[in-house]
Amino acid sequence: SARQAAEECADKDAAPVITDPSGRVTWTPCKEVSWLCGLGINIEEYCPASCGLCGAPPAQHFWGRLRSVGSYEEYARTQGDAMKAKITTRDQQWVQWPDIKFLAEYLKLKLSVSSGSGLCHGTRAGREQQWFMEFLPGFEVWGTEISELGDQFPYTISPFDFHNVPPGWEGRAAFVYSNALDHSFDPPLAIRTWMRTLMHKGVLIIDYAFAEEDEDVWSSTPLSDPYQVSLHDRFRIRPESLL
Repeated sequence: SARQAAEECADKDAAPVITDPSGRVTWTPCKEVSWLCGLGINIEEYCPASCGLCGAPPAQHFWGRLRSVGSYEEYARTQGDAMKAKITTRDQQWVQWPDIKFLAEYLKLKLSVSSGSGLCHGTRAGREQQWFMEFLPGFEVWGTEISELGDQFPYTISPFDFHNVPPGWEGRAAFVYSNALDHSFDPPLAIRTWMRTLMHKGVLIIDYAFAEEDEDVWSSTPLSDPYQVSLHDRFRIRPESLL
């Protein structure tokens, strides 16, 4: 297992790097992965007994904490199960109407256009895009949802994985909004993808509840939320690493 490999890594010159969404471990010389600093690969989750890269505590290098999701099929199934639970048993909505109203007012100040397209990600029941259109007349706002259950909600591209660019959306969106970055198996990839959909001078809004530095987030975090980050860790990201 990755954790067993991590325990052996402390006296070796290589680290067990999780190299893809399937959770596959590749033993990699530290000097060959030093360029990964700040990109969110979160080696500390898999090699706690090792420095990981260069001798400093791994948490000083990585942007948050990322849990292995197993296979991609398992990841998609887990997200689908969470979607089903949210719309059939709890009707759970994380972002609220006043929050979107506040963000819409912010966008009116920041956007260089008064009409166009907006894109939301991980929208579940699709309320975000409806509320944005309510507060931003002239904008057509769509959402993406990985579960096929999303196709019953208006203005939802479903099933669709937000780690990919929706067809026809390259450089199109005046703004992109998501409160679902914690659903990502690869946060840097997700953000790079979302930025690709923005038009020139477009605005990316990431809505997030930050974990505390010493909080045991994994004891209460559902499997559908593989990514957790503190506010301090978020500031470690290097913008140039996402471009």
